[in-house]
Amino acid sequence: DSYLTSVAAAREQAEKIKAIPGPEYGESGLISDFENGKIEARFGAGWMASTDTIYGGKSKAEMAWVEGGAEKSKGAMRITGEVIAGAQFRWSGALFSPGAAVMSPANLSAKKGINFWAKGEPRTYAVEVFAQSLGYIPAAKIFQVTPDWKEYTFTCKDFNVSGTDIMAIFIGAYQDPGAFTLFIDNVRLK
Repeated sequence: DSYLTSVAAAREQAEKIKAIPGPEYGESGLISDFENGKIEARFGAGWMASTDTIYGGKSKAEMAWVEGGAEKSKGAMRITGEVIAGAQFRWSGALFSPGAAVMSPANLSAKKGINFWAKGEPRTYAVEVFAQSLGYIPAAKIFQVTPDWKEYTFTCKDFNVSGTDIMAIFIGAYQDPGAFTLFIDNVRLK
């Protein structure tokens, strides 16, 4: 009986979250274009450096605005850091929280996924989506970059989420130890 009660409560909570209107990001779905010389987001709690230190790791990450972005734009975000061996799960990069507070859920289901431009040192990078329905274990998709700007698109289906309860989106280096430099620009929901 207690199990069925907890399942019913979880379903009720999921339905409440679906009913919450999404943040005001406009038809373009733009999160950040970095055109104003700052690392900021158009909605949500914004960007922050994220590493495995919250789980006892020693990886490092820094974010900075730089001139010259994708598609000849004014600027981009440069993410530098190092993934350091030792933790079971290793990462270093930038985390965007779409809710009013860091890791609070937001209903992004009006759009079907995330789109951005990236370039940098060739290595393994990942986009990770944190959703309440996944617990605190993110769903990840691996991608590779080159020294030239390239556009990347990942759908909610790629992460097996509906988009109604997104807590954060991470972009950065993943698992493989070593230093890295990654540039991202024109991040949007699409």
